[in-house]
Amino acid sequence: MALRDLIVKRTEMNVFLNHLKDLEKRHIWINYPLFDLPLFKLDLDEPSMSNIVTQDEFETERLRRKPYGKEQLAANLPFYNDLRNCFLSSGVDTYANEKKVLARLKELTEELKDPNRRPRPLFIALDTNIFYARFLSRHLQAYDEYGRPMLKAEGLRYAISEMVQQEIDFQIVEKFRSEDIREMKRSLAGDHYLDEFYNASGRKARLAKLALAELIYAFTELRAVRIKGSLQGNDYSRNDIQIAQSYKEYSRRMDYDVLLLTADEDMVYHATNAELMAIQLIIGSGMSPQKDLDPWSLQDLLHDLAVAFGVIELTGMGVALLGEWGGKSSEDYGEERIKIRFNDEKLAQSIEKELELCRKICETLGCKT
Repeated sequence: MALRDLIVKRTEMNVFLNHLKDLEKRHIWINYPLFDLPLFKLDLDEPSMSNIVTQDEFETERLRRKPYGKEQLAANLPFYNDLRNCFLSSGVDTYANEKKVLARLKELTEELKDPNRRPRPLFIALDTNIFYARFLSRHLQAYDEYGRPMLKAEGLRYAISEMVQQEIDFQIVEKFRSEDIREMKRSLAGDHYLDEFYNASGRKARLAKLALAELIYAFTELRAVRIKGSLQGNDYSRNDIQIAQSYKEYSRRMDYDVLLLTADEDMVYHATNAELMAIQLIIGSGMSPQKDLDPWSLQDLLHDLAVAFGVIELTGMGVALLGEWGGKSSEDYGEERIKIRFNDEKLAQSIEKELELCRKICETLGCKT
């Protein structure tokens, strides 16, 4: 069967999804082919998702599929938490206290307008987990009852310790070897997809590259301040203490107020010990079997899942989304590109024409993609 590949940016995914709607493809199952496991069902008209795989179903299949006696390879298979984290990073899920946190950040922006209430500049210091959840670009916004923006990420100032960047960088080291692929083919379904992973990034590296895209967004779009520092020693449990101390030193040296934003309860204690203000984002427990979506969170979800899992399928469509492939470049990751693989040449040609048209319009208007 002839296969056709298209490379698209995350922000172009809605062109693909809208074409499927035009074909009256309303209900589509999203499947993880290496486990041969349905993850959830999409309703493109609502849009919404239902029949979300349970943790027991996922972990049972993961246990059955993992290479026996090969723990390092087994660690490259996705966990249920990777699915949950994609729901969070895409904005499909929110933090349990997200509204409260956004309200507090809005209060702080108002306080900064009055030098009597807050005379010193305020910087939001960021923990590593904030980047993995894409909080800045996909969560940090609030609107009033008329849809007018009350809070945007651009309205605050940020500080990022180089130690946070190092924690992300240190994960981008592992690649699949030929012998790894051969071993994984023995236990995984859909093994033809594994041919794409020769010399490609492993699970931790792919997740870190998703976080790195958010880090680049913070430095380029939000103009975050980079705080110099380097992690010392091999005791990773002490990394958080070192990061908190680096923010404390920055606060004292610059005479600024610094508030640490984190999703880690222990990091709140380290921040308090470092005499910093802190806000903890709380991850909710449990997973509802159905969720409403908006078109933007849906395209982000499919992109993030493709990268985190390596590949996902749209069952019955003859379409797969690959977030990793041999030869995927740092530019591809920076531009948040994925590969759409079609079994249907006619469908691929139709979507390619629509993509070319949209790209020409964006080029003419000078809009960002």
